Amino acid sequence: MEFGELMFRTFAIACLFSIAVPALAQEPLPVEDFARIPIIGGPRDDSIRLSPDGSHYAAIVSVKGSPALASVPTNGDAEGIRMTGYGDYDPRWYAWATNRHLLISFGFPYRRYGVETTETRLVVFDIEKGTLEPLIRIREAIVGKEAEKHFSQFQDDVVSRLPLKGDKINVALDQDTPGLPGVFSFDIEGGTVGTRILRERAGVLEWEEDANGVVRLGYGLFRSSSGYLRQEARIVFRQSEDDDFTTQATFDTRDVEGGAFDVMGFTDEPGVILIRDLNEQGRMAIYKFDTSTSKIVDTVFSHDKYDVAGVSFMPGTDRLASVAYVADSPVRIHFDDLEKQDQAALQRLYPGLNSAIVSRDMSRTKAIARTESTSSPPSYYYFDTEKSIYAPLGSAYPQLHGRTLSETSAITYEARDGLRIDGYLTVPKGAEAKNLPMIVHPHGGPASRDTLSYDYWVQYFVSRGWAVLQMNFRGSTGYGREFEDAGDGQWGKAMQEDVTDGLKWAVAQGIADPDRVCIVGGSYGGYVALQAAVATPELYRCAVSLNGVSDIQERINDLRHYSSYLLAREYLRQEDAEVYSPARHADKAGIPVLVGYGTKDRVVDADHSRRMISALKRAGKEVVEVELVDGDHGLTLERHRIAFFQAMDAFLQKHLGLGPVPSSETASAADK
Repeated sequence: MEFGELMFRTFAIACLFSIAVPALAQEPLPVEDFARIPIIGGPRDDSIRLSPDGSHYAAIVSVKGSPALASVPTNGDAEGIRMTGYGDYDPRWYAWATNRHLLISFGFPYRRYGVETTETRLVVFDIEKGTLEPLIRIREAIVGKEAEKHFSQFQDDVVSRLPLKGDKINVALDQDTPGLPGVFSFDIEGGTVGTRILRERAGVLEWEEDANGVVRLGYGLFRSSSGYLRQEARIVFRQSEDDDFTTQATFDTRDVEGGAFDVMGFTDEPGVILIRDLNEQGRMAIYKFDTSTSKIVDTVFSHDKYDVAGVSFMPGTDRLASVAYVADSPVRIHFDDLEKQDQAALQRLYPGLNSAIVSRDMSRTKAIARTESTSSPPSYYYFDTEKSIYAPLGSAYPQLHGRTLSETSAITYEARDGLRIDGYLTVPKGAEAKNLPMIVHPHGGPASRDTLSYDYWVQYFVSRGWAVLQMNFRGSTGYGREFEDAGDGQWGKAMQEDVTDGLKWAVAQGIADPDRVCIVGGSYGGYVALQAAVATPELYRCAVSLNGVSDIQERINDLRHYSSYLLAREYLRQEDAEVYSPARHADKAGIPVLVGYGTKDRVVDADHSRRMISALKRAGKEVVEVELVDGDHGLTLERHRIAFFQAMDAFLQKHLGLGPVPSSETASAADK
């Protein structure tokens, strides 16, 4: 039976058992309903993954508000479920190494040589024994002139292609020379010292293995004499395990008109690799690169408006499976016939939703699909085409099942210099887009972007009757190198003006009530909110910052102990940094400000928030402090999400009041 046929038959059966959900009172939903971490899918909404033989699937789940990794038999045997918790660690990623072993990467805050760091480790979860073992055991190494125990800060850079074809796994570690990784082989059972199979090389930070398990490609950046990364890149390649590595290219990464490009992987053609380079429209495209001539020989995929974001390969091969880019929503272009057929079937089965196969077993008879939209939280489904089985696995936010959520629409406007800015507008369900209280919600990064996808922040805002405006200001990714580079040195200036111009557009269109607007952001978006409070307070009623930068020069200084210091300094440096640092101008704040921060944030130091709070208090301004003890940059733990959202909810309702709260509708289980 074909996958599409199975889905339509099982969907018809499911519709017979749809359950009516009573209409709900027209009042805001509890803030906790939006702040809880996903029941299934993890804090970052990671996909669910099938084991190579399809006998189990693995997923990050929420257990009493804490993330845990569960391995579940696909035959429904509840006694075969195995689970391991993360505690307060950050679940970074997980993957099946074999049918029995799950690799788990986690991060945690640490202090190394007196400097606050983020560390990563790998553990092996044996689903047969139900045991956890560290993959890597630290060995003695020579550091400087003294013998001491050196251990890599980042220990989760897996070089091997997964799933493994044997019982050994290769990992890149800077065991011998700090900052320069070699490749070491470990037993997948865990707890071994490991054997070095490849020495470190100058300018190589990442190693790639081909489908046959041979490390043949390396790339990265050279370091300065003081150990900082420079803009000079290097790519090395070898044809086989018996050959020596040769340098394929060295270039300045800023040389967009010259030889700068990104390595994406191998092909099934000898001596040909995939690279990402600019097309004629200035967008990143995928090309074939002949290592024997160091020249591009073919175009694989190119788009005239959007950058290609990534590629995927057929399991166990170097054959390209798909390329991905982000328009308003993520788009994946498949090169495999089965993938094309199944994607078309999913789109027929779930019209109006973004749907995709997110995992398959090696036989390609079992699959897991994911669906979502701006108004429909992610949901997961299991299919077995051989046994004609269809099983819903669950929704990331079941507490919102049957609730009325609001849809987001794409919009565009012109910045004051004529640059086109793409953005997104969400209006409370059932409300007219006219004279609404509004939340301006700039994204973080700033090298990031917003999309038409489910966003728990946005749905919380509109549940209070507030329209939400998001924008991909200059400096955002995905629109080409020129658009991204237009944000360099523009903190508080052109990037900030793009946000301001978006609000003015919404007011001119009659969508936003100019007297009832607040700005809310995290990370770089938190900086935008703080800067708005001191630079354009007349436009807003209040501002909310989570883990935001408050001083540009101090942000540069923060990074002086890290290898990325020179890169960050060049990006952030601007002669008038003091003018556009909100902590230095707190006396100009004309609106109430809420400042939240995690005490163990390793992305933006908590002192940025503390500095802003102190400056506002000294200036006699209204400020609310939300300290999240042991909190990180991204509200990974549920207790931090709930605490921050509760404080933010009280603050925003005080200064905005409620808008037209969406009315609830009777919905069926199949509708959601």
